Amino acid sequence: MAAEDWADDEDDEFRLPPREVTTEANGLKKVVEWSVNDQHYAVKTTKVVREEKSSIVVTEGEYERMQWKKFGSCKNQPRGLEKGISTMSVDEILIDWVTPKDEEDDESEEEDQAKRELDIRKMLAADRLKRRMEERNAGVGNWAQLMAVSAGAKVEDLNPGQGAGAGGKGDKYIPPWQRNREAGAAGAGSAMNERDDSTTVRVSNVPPRTTEADLQELFSPFGRIQRIFLSRDRVTGESKGFAYVAYNLISEAAAAIQRLDGHGYDHLILRVEWAADTRGRRFNKRIASDQFPGYVAPVAILHLNIPLLFLSLRDNFTCY
Repeated sequence: MAAEDWADDEDDEFRLPPREVTTEANGLKKVVEWSVNDQHYAVKTTKVVREEKSSIVVTEGEYERMQWKKFGSCKNQPRGLEKGISTMSVDEILIDWVTPKDEEDDESEEEDQAKRELDIRKMLAADRLKRRMEERNAGVGNWAQLMAVSAGAKVEDLNPGQGAGAGGKGDKYIPPWQRNREAGAAGAGSAMNERDDSTTVRVSNVPPRTTEADLQELFSPFGRIQRIFLSRDRVTGESKGFAYVAYNLISEAAAAIQRLDGHGYDHLILRVEWAADTRGRRFNKRIASDQFPGYVAPVAILHLNIPLLFLSLRDNFTCY
């Protein structure tokens, strides 16, 4: 028979008794546990426990982890915390909630796009104001004449009847607001303040998202456009519903009115008419045809006989 090791006997003396659980008649459980305190004394702890069943809702992953079998020092231990073996962390753990990157990128792109569009509108408005002031100071009516003056052309050559012959002396240029002063005209400066709107049409019922480029594309087939003014809201930048388009010739403006008045654009019906001049009067087709002989409406004649002469056509259509 092998001799017993005296070290094993010494370990048995300092080994703590196992955990004892007894059930009493009233259904309470008595739990007796042993532990060692900081002074290395054995401490006996007795607990009286009443077990109650309660239902909780857990996730699928949580339920799956609850079915795992304990291993190592925790093997054969009941469900719950294993005192002296496992502990819960008391460190504060911060969780960063990460939103989908695509949504953040979309929101940031929309904000950047809105800021860029607003900056572009402000820049275009500043450029238009600057150009108008330059045209007014130079005494010209549009951007093309301003470029011609910058290249060395004379204003009286660009605007016949408004140069030196309109109150100036010799070849010296006189601004519009200083003309006719020597003659003592009561309406000095009216040439600058008044603008010829006989070739301008007013466009009503314009869709909110319409831009100057859209109007340029819509009205340019009928003639050369001098300028386009689209009324916009200062806050939203959308159209207020009306615009003005100025042509070089009255015939071009009349053709635009004839073709685009009542034209369906986007989800609205456009209203195109003659704009009022600076004195509040409105031009119409009769004025355009009577006072401006240059206004014509071309017609197409089909199935003509080859020998037909120009004089015969003129005689046939003169009565109209």
